[in-house]
Amino acid sequence: MPVVETDNSSSSRSSRSSSSSSSSNNEAGTMSEAPHTPHRDPTGSNDNTRTPPPPSPPDDFCCPISTELMDDCVLLVASGHSYERKYIEAWLMRHDTDPITGARLDGFMGKILVPNHSLRKAIEDWKQGKKMGGKKRGRETTR
Repeated sequence: MPVVETDNSSSSRSSRSSSSSSSSNNEAGTMSEAPHTPHRDPTGSNDNTRTPPPPSPPDDFCCPISTELMDDCVLLVASGHSYERKYIEAWLMRHDTDPITGARLDGFMGKILVPNHSLRKAIEDWKQGKKMGGKKRGRETTR
């Protein structure tokens, strides 16, 4: 014999609706009844358009004395190491040694500085690539 339910109270409606909503939450795989909140930035910023920090330059692009990115890089002929001009010139006024190796800089070639064009160009290319979001500029060459 079929059972017929009669609904005379509003409390049974609310209990059914709450049970049906909790069952739908359970079907969705959520354990709590709290609404889903989006992930928040730990810094408190809600701006999703923040850019990551710029990449650090390669160590070879930084002066061994100042540890800053070189702009006017020169080669110390006696040792073969490159430095930012103003820092190596200041060093050589007070010392007769190579800042990296500590080797004595004697003789004719001891304190000669020459521009390091190749390194300067590599640094400029790296800076340009950083400004372009890491994309390398294409260079057309003909042979």
